[in-house]
Amino acid sequence: MKTLIKIVMGGLGVVTAVAIAVAGYLIYPGTPSSASSLTFQGYVPLPSDGLLSVLDYLTVYDDKLFVTSESTGDVYRIHLRKNSLPTVTDMSKLAGDPAAHGVVIDPSSHLAFVTRSEANTVDVFDPAKMATIKRIPVAGTRSYTMSSTSSCMSQAVIPISRR
Repeated sequence: MKTLIKIVMGGLGVVTAVAIAVAGYLIYPGTPSSASSLTFQGYVPLPSDGLLSVLDYLTVYDDKLFVTSESTGDVYRIHLRKNSLPTVTDMSKLAGDPAAHGVVIDPSSHLAFVTRSEANTVDVFDPAKMATIKRIPVAGTRSYTMSSTSSCMSQAVIPISRR
């Protein structure tokens, strides 16, 4: 019986060690492979608001990168530079309800839209000031994908006046 317990405990130890090694490999970012048309210069620092930060969609508009946090609901705007990597000072935050997903920017109105599945809304915000302008309730399911985000946006694109 003691031998069986030792074998089981040894097997659990091996499985645990392998799981830790796999998790470390997946968590630690490596350097991407080289490509003929791209040169890796480094990583863009993204926010981490806790032990586990789930960042969702990335949107690039002009020289800005918008990143949504499904964990906190925040939307981050990061100014991208031509000759150097952005730093923490290049980042602005729009706080909001959890489960923020895709950001869409309308170049004609200079407004941006972000879906929030837990609040079941589409928030309209000014991407230059990172300030919320209006919250639009969205009927239906609370689970959004890119295709339903597009349909939410078509419902949300209504005349909105700035305050």
